[in-house]
Amino acid sequence: MSATSFVGNSASVDGGQHLESKRDEIRDTYLRAEGYGVVRFWNNDVLSNIDGVLMLLDQALRADGQTAV
Repeated sequence: MSATSFVGNSASVDGGQHLESKRDEIRDTYLRAEGYGVVRFWNNDVLSNIDGVLMLLDQALRADGQTAV
């Protein structure tokens, strides 16, 4: 798993082993409680649909009042 943090946001790229990961759920709950937005993507989405992933990241950032770079 890799995660990239934006100001107040976190993007996570995961493989299928994270489908029902309790550990990921706990981490996401913690990050949200600390005021972070969390956006999660599957590896295959990043590899096969990067434009869609970037569009969703842009939308998430704009919804939070930020601009993607």
